[in-house]
Amino acid sequence: EFDDRTNCYQLGSRLRNWAQDSWNNTDLQQHAWAELETLSERTKYNVTLAVLDNSDVMYIRKIDMYAARYTPVVGDLGGAHCTAAGKAITAYLPTSVREHFLNSLTFLRHNENTIGTISEFEDELEKVRETGVAENIGEEISQVLGYASPIFDHHNNVIAALTLWGLISDADDASLPKIKKDLLEAANNVSK
Repeated sequence: EFDDRTNCYQLGSRLRNWAQDSWNNTDLQQHAWAELETLSERTKYNVTLAVLDNSDVMYIRKIDMYAARYTPVVGDLGGAHCTAAGKAITAYLPTSVREHFLNSLTFLRHNENTIGTISEFEDELEKVRETGVAENIGEEISQVLGYASPIFDHHNNVIAALTLWGLISDADDASLPKIKKDLLEAANNVSK
């Protein structure tokens, strides 16, 4: 489809639907499903599996522990700079790929919490590489928080992210260390 605003072509709905159908039949989703279920049951958070799609992340699988107005559906896109999944994947891209990717981002601001510059994003990515967990505290949607860890293929290349998300108002800071530990463990298990 041609976008008059940007004077560029973008993926059309037919191609996006084809891609979604393709992802629905991948081994990654099948391989990750048991970990998604276990993680959702353990943490009581909603869980998604996401992959990079240009400068966004696409949610390719999900489990909703509870319904919320902000629930993404499979095939939805979120900005890589303002989602935990986007940060988790971007942090582990090869350096040259990551630098090119960062220069392609527009850093659309959704609210006052959204990262607005490459420098701010690079600081976040460093934190992700230190801890293995990316955070999004109201950056895309003010009421939502998310945590994500990268998933690696057999060559140790980042291919996806496993994400926990919920409402900020329901967050329990005391349980956060265990939740992050469970997330890291699940992402590691999927990566094997």
